[in-house]
Amino acid sequence: MDGLVEQIKSWQRDVFIFDFDGTLLNSEPCHFLSHKKVIENLFPDKVFTMEDFKNFTGKRDVDIYQEISTWGNIDKEKAISDKQKYSLEMLRQESVKIFDYFFLLVKNFPTAHFFIASNQDENTITEVLKSKKIEKYFEKVFSMPSLKLQKDQFLKNVEKFVGAKAQQVVLFEDSSSALALGKKLGMKTVGIKNEANLYQTFDCDMQQDCMQKEVFGRVNSIETMGLVDGPGIRFVAFLQGCHLRCKYCHNPETWPLNGQSEEISATELVKKIEKYKNYYGSDGGVTFSGGEPLLQPQFLLECLKLCKQKGINTALDTAGVGFGDYKEILKYVDLVILDVKAVDEKEYKELTGESIKHFNHFLKQVQNSGNKLWLRQVIVPGMNDDEKHILSLRHFAKKLQNVERVELLPYKTIGVSKYQQLKIPYRLNGVAEMDEDKCKNLEELLK
Repeated sequence: MDGLVEQIKSWQRDVFIFDFDGTLLNSEPCHFLSHKKVIENLFPDKVFTMEDFKNFTGKRDVDIYQEISTWGNIDKEKAISDKQKYSLEMLRQESVKIFDYFFLLVKNFPTAHFFIASNQDENTITEVLKSKKIEKYFEKVFSMPSLKLQKDQFLKNVEKFVGAKAQQVVLFEDSSSALALGKKLGMKTVGIKNEANLYQTFDCDMQQDCMQKEVFGRVNSIETMGLVDGPGIRFVAFLQGCHLRCKYCHNPETWPLNGQSEEISATELVKKIEKYKNYYGSDGGVTFSGGEPLLQPQFLLECLKLCKQKGINTALDTAGVGFGDYKEILKYVDLVILDVKAVDEKEYKELTGESIKHFNHFLKQVQNSGNKLWLRQVIVPGMNDDEKHILSLRHFAKKLQNVERVELLPYKTIGVSKYQQLKIPYRLNGVAEMDEDKCKNLEELLK
């Protein structure tokens, strides 16, 4: 980063204009999840993917929801308000960091004038700046929605807004179009490279790499000699976070994505996994479980890649309700252990609190990728412990490719005490544990 400081000093300019999203901080994942939550609430049959989100890159929320309104009748103002509320909640989290280069500029250019010009709404920007304790460095925030402007209109009239000619400005941006325009207008331009624009080509005076050198994730716990989490002896990493609220869940402490857990880099976790490689033999390996591992897709993908580089067999124990590039993730997975909560849409919703559409979307990706598949279902007395439900599961499994095993897991009350400690109501109070012999008999119906 020293090269950045020396280069800017050589330009002899003292007005610094920053975009917000992707330039000051890596906010794209937060905005993706916010849009996903709003859009899927508006359109219950829709699964909003990262590919969908990429089509909205660089657009203001008002333009995005104007486009979405063509999908069906929506309250645009409420949708925008909800999206901004969700984004703000996530951007305030301690795990969302300001890029280091910004603090280097603050230190080395104490008399420079700092501004923000962004397509983000003003309230979100100011609240996030306060939460990160950097609001004092900026003389003014220019929000394009508040000004009812497009970014190019702002840049073309920069002297009117900041009181400085373009020839006094250094523009920090992660948008190729804004950088090209800024350079054309006479500004010096610094292109900020991040995970979202990795493959874009910038026409700018210099680039600043803000790619995360290490990918970090949150792990709730590990088990070094797992015998029931896939074939052979396995190292099991239980990743933090889960959107489902299954009635029989015995690990409620894994629900919050930022809950009590260890933050660890993918490199460090795989070092731990590799220590036990001699025990895995020809069948064993590592299983990524949870929580829901698909809620940390970048971390999961990096761990899977590193494991495959080291010749370690990989399994993914999942309910299929996450996000990310499933196709890319599944390239590095030897076995998918899929938790089938229910095959009936109504029963799935009643059990988990979520729509079955996310599960179906993931399962489609698994089938397209051709991964080996184990199916598992928890059997609860009075809920699904009858011939009708087991035969429905059998019919469901028969329609799938590459299914190597279908297992029934008897319901246990092992997690009840955790609910008491966390002061969460336990919705299966009074339900006895599933009889293991009856469970084995029901499993015969699957053959």
